[in-house]
Amino acid sequence: MKAKYLLITLVFSGLTSFGQIRSLKDAISGSNASNSYLKMSPDANIVLDLSSSEEETSFYVDGQFVGTAERMKVLINKGEHTVEAEPKGYRKKKDLIQPPYQNKYASIRFTFLLEDRLANQSTEEEPVASIRPTEKKSPARLLSDVDQNIPESKAQFPYRFALIIGNEDYSTFQTDLSNEVDVAFAKNDAAIFKEYAVKTLGVPEANAQLLLNGTAGQMRQALAKLNKLAEKSAGQAELLFYYAGHGLPDEVTKDPYLIPVDVSGSSIQFGLKVTDVYKALTQFSTERVTVFMDACFSGGARGQGLVSARGVKIKPKEETLNGKLVVFTASSGDQSSLPYKEKGHGLFTYFLLKKIQETKGAVTYKELSDYLRSQVSLQSVVINSKEQDPQTNISPAAGAEWEKWRLNDK
Repeated sequence: MKAKYLLITLVFSGLTSFGQIRSLKDAISGSNASNSYLKMSPDANIVLDLSSSEEETSFYVDGQFVGTAERMKVLINKGEHTVEAEPKGYRKKKDLIQPPYQNKYASIRFTFLLEDRLANQSTEEEPVASIRPTEKKSPARLLSDVDQNIPESKAQFPYRFALIIGNEDYSTFQTDLSNEVDVAFAKNDAAIFKEYAVKTLGVPEANAQLLLNGTAGQMRQALAKLNKLAEKSAGQAELLFYYAGHGLPDEVTKDPYLIPVDVSGSSIQFGLKVTDVYKALTQFSTERVTVFMDACFSGGARGQGLVSARGVKIKPKEETLNGKLVVFTASSGDQSSLPYKEKGHGLFTYFLLKKIQETKGAVTYKELSDYLRSQVSLQSVVINSKEQDPQTNISPAAGAEWEKWRLNDK
């Protein structure tokens, strides 16, 4: 069965994988190739690479039909453009692309999944033979104990907002990478955490953003929305930010970055600097901001590091925290954040969810911090034969009051 979620991926050449670099070279290798592309305007000189997961997809640029195919290229000008894709039997999807277009190249890919079919289309499971090699399926597994019996709370907090990101599938977006660099179970981590956020922690469904396999553009847009929600909440907002995926430090500055699925380990400047994430979360006055990071920033990973050639791990620089901010991180220093394969989760996320499940969210931050530190540190050695010691970092403005905060106050 195809995956449950829809991804709309927008990639600029500055955020390239090696597969995209090859496309870029094709686009600028000579004028003969680009001269054959449909020009959307007289001043069009930027190659737009359109692709879809479905063969019979009709593409539109700024409302103008450009053709039906699985992949095609057109020429656009340097302005912003609306792009739409409509496969046969599926709902039309659209996205906006904006300058700058580096090296006169941009690409956009639409992925349509089972839930996006029109109501009169069959929803029967497709035979295995019809699944395209480019469509990666998460490995089959049994439900973990924390994936079931999720406590439900009647409490709803209209000013509680969540952004939840699970970046797992790096190898599909970067064709030079092997499957070993993917972050096992990151999508499941994020999807189940979202269930707890809504059902147990009182985040209204409409207030919860779930982003799976987020590109750089998607992650920045989602973070900007959370920032805007905080601005419009007049100091009443409570923000939850959860991330599972790759993290890497800058080798020179040691600044830690969150790595989108379309950003290579050698170009982390196109990722999201953790300092900038914290700034966006705390720019405006809030009741509190809570961050959970199931990622490491040393160059290690749950499987193979995103930059596997790096022989020595780097201890990332510690960040200065502002606002009423508490950050729970999965590991310390140059340690890796490891999986709990039997449970189908990251080790840190499994025990985070376990404590929320056991307490129905009525756990203080101090109790949660102590629990994660003791359980993850011990079980990492038992399960993975490696050290992994979670950390809790607190901003000065949170003072001592953070210890009494609860994930669910009612």
